[in-house]
Amino acid sequence: MHELSIASSLIETAANHVPEGNTLQGVHITVGDLSGICAESLDFCFSIVAREKGHPSARLIITPIPARFHCRMCLKDYEAASVYHTCPFCESLERDILEGDRFTIDAIDVEEINHV
Repeated sequence: MHELSIASSLIETAANHVPEGNTLQGVHITVGDLSGICAESLDFCFSIVAREKGHPSARLIITPIPARFHCRMCLKDYEAASVYHTCPFCESLERDILEGDRFTIDAIDVEEINHV
């Protein structure tokens, strides 16, 4: 379950960008269907790691990106659940990946604590 180590890295990376005295509230990520990451497992692991690392209110906000391909045979674009699906128009496996292999941190939400 590599999602546990990814969750730990996400918390560490995000926490390094939180100014002293403020609270990490959320980490926004993009997870492509072809990234090799199970978004549900990552979300579960993130909540556990966030609590253990002292960020109990931190939430993971996931934007899923479907796999999109361009068929080299019929020249049409299509979405598919995995790389093992053929082109729905001509049944070819000759294609280029257009989208869906990304995994990125997009934003970090921080709550500013007012010190009076």
